[in-house]
Amino acid sequence: MLTRGNHALLFGPPLLLWALLLVTAARHGARPALHAPATQAIPSGPMLLATLDLSRRDRPAFRALLGEGWSAELQARCGEDPLAPAAELALAMPAAAAEGEFGLALAGSFQVKRVVSCATRVIEGRGGRPVVLQDGPFSLISDVASRGEGVVAIKEGGPLLLGGLAYVRRMIAAAARREASVESDARHVALRSEVGEAMLVATLLPSQDLGERLRAEAGVEQGGLAGVLGLGVALSADDPAELRLAIGCDGAASCQQAQAGLRGLQGSEGLLLARLPGLKQALAGAEIGGEGPTARVRLRAPLTLLSALGGGVRAWLREGRLTWCQRADRRRPRGPGRCSPPR
Repeated sequence: MLTRGNHALLFGPPLLLWALLLVTAARHGARPALHAPATQAIPSGPMLLATLDLSRRDRPAFRALLGEGWSAELQARCGEDPLAPAAELALAMPAAAAEGEFGLALAGSFQVKRVVSCATRVIEGRGGRPVVLQDGPFSLISDVASRGEGVVAIKEGGPLLLGGLAYVRRMIAAAARREASVESDARHVALRSEVGEAMLVATLLPSQDLGERLRAEAGVEQGGLAGVLGLGVALSADDPAELRLAIGCDGAASCQQAQAGLRGLQGSEGLLLARLPGLKQALAGAEIGGEGPTARVRLRAPLTLLSALGGGVRAWLREGRLTWCQRADRRRPRGPGRCSPPR
């Protein structure tokens, strides 16, 4: 079974470059023509689903979360940005997959010739051997010199897909409606509806193991997140950004416990608060409430917090593990900015 460490090889050079660049490649493009939503290409049953509205790429929160300047290498190697038509991104982590596996889908009016040409240049520029195969209307680009099975798949007019070969084939089937997509998953749909539309919307259906990790990282008491069935998050593009959190529970009592645990965070010193600058201040002013089997949180997220969150996600994409800083040596922690990844 793959771990986060060797999963980085799955998307290793040159495909890892694409994982880093896809989320910002649309910043220079115009709004595309009508297209299917990116979630249509995500198979049902993911543990995590996140969507990003790339039309808001010029807003402060977007730039803080996604960073700057990632498309420079892509532009340099290809002479143009073949991903400019991207309008929406969806990221999914399968529930029953190897640890750290994920898939990306971008919606937009893509041109196969441009994407394939650029992908092969990137692969060749990094010493790889590109191969292009056909799967129905999709062109699949992979590096046969790589030890991983990561591929880029593109269809004329979109979508553009990235992930391990097996998962990408499922994504292709979902896009063609031969397999159910996440749009039919009642719990993801309900949580997304609860938090509402925003620049970034994410829903998580945590396993018991993941719940224990989240509790340990945040410093929440053991019972604080017991009975939590799902989390929904919506983040606006403003400065400061509004963050809305919905917690789905197995009953009113569990949600009351979750609210108590969140209120406890407002005065705690957990590891997660130390690693994410601005989170403690944001939680201090959070509105926490709810009724029945749903708890709700509303807070203002400063750009410093979004930058730290974005840095952690980018490091995970780059290295196959989640970390909250950019230091090269992660074996020696330094106070609240320690660089050791979450267990």
